[in-house]
Amino acid sequence: MKPNITTRRKANTKIRLNPWPSLRTRAEAASRRGHVDLDAMSSDEIRRLVHELEVHQIELEMQNEELCSAEAQLTESRDRLSDLYDFAPMGYLTLDRDSTITAANLAAGGLLAVERERTLGKKFTGFVAPASQDAFYLHQRSTTPVSGKRTGELLLRNTAGTLLSVYMEMACVADARTGALSWYITFSDISDRKRNEDTLH
Repeated sequence: MKPNITTRRKANTKIRLNPWPSLRTRAEAASRRGHVDLDAMSSDEIRRLVHELEVHQIELEMQNEELCSAEAQLTESRDRLSDLYDFAPMGYLTLDRDSTITAANLAAGGLLAVERERTLGKKFTGFVAPASQDAFYLHQRSTTPVSGKRTGELLLRNTAGTLLSVYMEMACVADARTGALSWYITFSDISDRKRNEDTLH
């Protein structure tokens, strides 16, 4: 019994058989180059050819289903990681070589007292208190892809004018394609702890 391709296609309306507009054009060109002379073929040969084409079409549909499933799984994983990043309790920032913020999570925006989207493109050094500017500069310059993670304490001043003592961890990574360096920073507010320490002393 021949596979019922029409029934399979109706049963799975999510299959995208032509994701690229030029695919059909390319396929027709390839078909012309490898043209089969049906007039020279016997009826048995034609039936075998039709069967092979039907099986090949089913294989393509199954491969497309698997690709769609893999894409859905990747999207789900990406969304899950995005949620973990955005809703983490500590601030996450990504800086370029000039200390410009290229990515930030919600906690970072909260600590800096500015909407997350409005942190992008701003210099992180604009939030570093004068007393910690030199320390941060040396910290970033000494953190390289081979140096490993660096840690330290900084004094920040957010847009509300509040001074924050923060504990910071920094790592540097190089883009595998371009070699461009990025600095990943996590920081958390330790102002209460520092005040308690000052009181005890």
